[in-house]
Parts: sequence; C-alpha cells; structure tokens
Amino acid sequence: MKPGGLKLLANSPRVREVLEHALAVFDTEEQAEAWLSLPNRTLCGETPLALLETDTGVQAVDEALTRLEHGVFA
Repeated sequence: MKPGGLKLLANSPRVREVLEHALAVFDTEEQAEAWLSLPNRTLCGETPLALLETDTGVQAVDEALTRLEHGVFA
C-alpha cells in the first residue's frame, strides 16, 4: 500500500469506521493493511479492500473484523 495507506482510503464515514476497526483489531497499521489486502475465505475469497466499494461490502468487512476481534475465525 502507498504511504499514507489506510488514511487515503477513508473517503466515506462508513469506510473510515471500518478502517479504524481494522486498526483496533490488529497491532499495527501494517498488519491491518496486510489483512485488508489479502483474499479472505470469510469474504468468499475477496479482499476486504475490494469489498469496501459497496455498503454491503463495508458491512461484511466490519462483521469479519468483529468475528476476529471475538476469536470467531469461521
């Protein structure tokens, strides 16, 4: 990801909230960026970043982060 990484993606309040959630779940911005950039089985093999383009995708990514936060990996 480019310098400024996650902050450049925060173009809407809902996306900004999900990115902040990712930063809260992972220890570093680099780890959050890595998770957002990799295909995710929970998200049907899509990358979380690709899903942030729609409201439904934003909700799915936020739910995946909540599951991770609570130790539910499936």
